[in-house]
Amino acid sequence: PAVVTGFVRPKKLLLYTQDALDEWDLDTFQLIKSWKLGGLTYYSTASDDGKLLLTSDHNGTFTLANFTTRQSASRQLDINQLTDNRFSADGSRFAASSWLGYARIWDTQSFQPLATMGSHRMPMIVQGFSPDGSRLLTCDVYTKRLRLWDIKTQRELISFRGSEATMISPDGNLIVCSDESSMQFYRAPTLAEIDAAEAVEKQGQKQ
Repeated sequence: PAVVTGFVRPKKLLLYTQDALDEWDLDTFQLIKSWKLGGLTYYSTASDDGKLLLTSDHNGTFTLANFTTRQSASRQLDINQLTDNRFSADGSRFAASSWLGYARIWDTQSFQPLATMGSHRMPMIVQGFSPDGSRLLTCDVYTKRLRLWDIKTQRELISFRGSEATMISPDGNLIVCSDESSMQFYRAPTLAEIDAAEAVEKQGQKQ
């Protein structure tokens, strides 16, 4: 059996066929390339420019396929019980989330780990990067609580109940959630604002 994965670049279609990923040309209906995935694949994401595809299984085996060079590479990374994966807007980094309550970020070219975020208390699903790549949005599985993280400091900036229809502004400061009847706007505080609020709270506790 074959499963449609999605389109990459104009008139190119990806299909899962057992343990392989096939790229088809929709003009000629010819098979362009087939990649062996090295096991059962559950999650996949394509870079915005359509040049890269990342697939992974539950146990942390990732395969990165490059549609320009026709090359692919597989790595076993330090994450278990995956729930999803996502590329940053420029494709230079990717994130994956775990049922164990955390998300990790790696460099796409080297597969080197860059950051880990999460409380390790509740399963989470990675929703995506802010367009500038500085922040990561995740969602708690059971409560549907969205959390925005600063990647450099690995600190949580804001959390709130949201929806699946979520977008982040280019600077990562504004989050928009929508459903059938309404839209909600959330502004993420800066790190300086968080530090100032925490300092006021600590001062109040001392008095």
